[in-house]
Amino acid sequence: MSSTSWIRILNVGLLSMLLGIASPAAVAAVQVADMRLAIAETDHGVEFAEIASGQARVGFNPLVGQGLTLVAPQGKTLWLRLRMDLPEDGARRYISLSRQAIDHVHLYSGPSLDRPGANGGIASSAVDPAARERWPDAFLLPVPADAVGASTLYLQVQGKGTLNLQPRLVAAEQAEAGAKSASRSYNLLYGSLLLVALLSIIRRLMGRESSLRLAQAALAGLAASMADNHHLPVGIVGGAIAENGNLPVSLWILACATLLRASAQYAGLEKISPGVAVALDRLALFFLVLAAGAMFVPSEFLPQLQLVGFCLLAATALMCGSSLLLDPRHWRWTPLIVWLGMLPALLAIPMSMAQLIPDSMLVRRGFQLLLGLQLLVYLSLPWIRQALQEREKVKRAVVVEPSAEEKIAQAREMVVSSLQAGIESAARGDMEWIAYRRLMAGLKPVLPQTAAAVVAMNYHNEDLLLVEPKDAEPRFRMLLSQRGSLMKNLSRSLAPQQIIIDFDGPEGPLEQVMLAIIPLPIDRPGWGALIIERDAEATYSDEELDLCAEFAALATTAADEAALVLQMRHGKEIDGDSGAFKAEMIEQLLRKAHDHSVQKRIPLSVLRIGMDDFGELPAAVGGNLARQVADAIREETDYGETIGRQSPDEFLVLLAGRAIGDARLLAERICKQVRDQALPTHEGAILSLSVGASQLLPGERTPQLMLDRAQKALAKARVYGGDQVQAIAGGVT
Repeated sequence: MSSTSWIRILNVGLLSMLLGIASPAAVAAVQVADMRLAIAETDHGVEFAEIASGQARVGFNPLVGQGLTLVAPQGKTLWLRLRMDLPEDGARRYISLSRQAIDHVHLYSGPSLDRPGANGGIASSAVDPAARERWPDAFLLPVPADAVGASTLYLQVQGKGTLNLQPRLVAAEQAEAGAKSASRSYNLLYGSLLLVALLSIIRRLMGRESSLRLAQAALAGLAASMADNHHLPVGIVGGAIAENGNLPVSLWILACATLLRASAQYAGLEKISPGVAVALDRLALFFLVLAAGAMFVPSEFLPQLQLVGFCLLAATALMCGSSLLLDPRHWRWTPLIVWLGMLPALLAIPMSMAQLIPDSMLVRRGFQLLLGLQLLVYLSLPWIRQALQEREKVKRAVVVEPSAEEKIAQAREMVVSSLQAGIESAARGDMEWIAYRRLMAGLKPVLPQTAAAVVAMNYHNEDLLLVEPKDAEPRFRMLLSQRGSLMKNLSRSLAPQQIIIDFDGPEGPLEQVMLAIIPLPIDRPGWGALIIERDAEATYSDEELDLCAEFAALATTAADEAALVLQMRHGKEIDGDSGAFKAEMIEQLLRKAHDHSVQKRIPLSVLRIGMDDFGELPAAVGGNLARQVADAIREETDYGETIGRQSPDEFLVLLAGRAIGDARLLAERICKQVRDQALPTHEGAILSLSVGASQLLPGERTPQLMLDRAQKALAKARVYGGDQVQAIAGGVT
């Protein structure tokens, strides 16, 4: 299989993996239909007790929908009031809030102040199912067990930047399944990015190609994803940096810069479009400056900075995809499709914030999974393509030249097998041609030569001249015309010989031509020889001449045996007087034609052709007339239509594919041709034909009914005086 086919298969596999990246189990939370939400904003330091008792005088604004998206106010605390009806089944439940830039979240069950609460947030260690997984994707706050019936819960939220607050009530098993699914997805994401980075570095160290740009993009994408998902270990980056809300945006801008450079390298823009490559490098440098400056943007401008980072990420996907369009290679299509898929994946985030589509991990992190897939494509496709090219080079490597003995053994085996295969299916008159063509083809790779010819005169009552190459045929014809007697005498010798001869060729006199003359074992009065031409300075060894004689004997013997077999078969199947099939053979052919007509649903017609007054003729005259009538029928019928001699005075013609009307016209032409030939019979009378025609009808399971109708039509033609055609198309006689 070619490298192109392997890369196409890999493209399909990667796209299939893209479609199956997140299963429905990843969306573990289910919205409660009767959850009623309200929101309020207070200063830091306001306790829940003050809100529950009414002392804080907080007014909650009702929310329409599943939640809201807002900018976290500086120095303020957000309170979400959740009212719902909880069933009294004793099942554990959780309030789920998607993982985002929330520093602290606390669940209160009101209005009683005695009920315990649950804490959560990026900096806290919540005790919930997600805490048992390495990479949580949601804050899961357990609902108190005694909260049943009409209940009111309060969420205290403190965060930064843009927040998407869409709380959900989930059962314990849903929470555990969602946490496991999210952790598996993050393992896949982070593992693939880290693997791409390590393999790219290894490839660079091995000297295969420059892949540091891809390693940089993978590491930058890994850091940006972990920071955006709030999975970045604080011990690595430091507490102050980790708490900076600008860090995810800065890292994503840095990732955009590395992705531009990696895409330019993947598309080979340095070679096919240097101007675009320089522009992308300068744009990447500009992004690096923006990434560094983003860390120092004041916190009150974080929402605007997040919007800028989001737009830059979408623009990067568009520019990388556009740069791949300049790549003329066919293996650009998979990464191009992934880049185009990045745009709707990014668009899903604001659509979820606007509550146009449900919030889920795939919506929030789908573009990250696509990024991991894209970098895997960047790594794997060139690597696999290079490996396949190296394998093709190995296949095309120089093969050890076989020895002279091995060449001869291979040629002998080829000649024997090709003779058997070619002659078995050969028709009469083609056997000799096939046998000697195989002979010359078998000698060509083992015997250096400029040209070769086979001359077979009066061989199976035919004269044969085969020449290789074709443009040497005029030269050999002139050789036979000028030195034919010499060639004939040499062919009558028992051993091969080599001679130097001169004669006049098509382009003038030829001098000192070296020829090897190998006699062919053809019985007298016929004769034949294999003539091989070489340069005048070259001579033939005895081993080479013996090899030529061996191959020539093989070819001639094979042709003789095939001719004998064909002659025996011809005697069993063919009528000696007319050359048409015998009655026994025509019955077999009729059954095959009937089966073929039924299977293929094509018409089948027959003609029963009788020679009028044939029984009164002498045997010698009758045999000659049968031969001439058979020849007249062959002149009018097409290739593949079968003629058989049903009885001494009757022929049967099978017409596959002809309807009854066409068969009747054919019969009229046959009668006219015999009439025009004016074949004499006895006492000066002229031979005439009577023809009965019929067609196979739908549903007839044997051809006998068709034959009977044709026989009745023939009898009717003879009753009416002969020299005419009668046809019976249906069952009416």
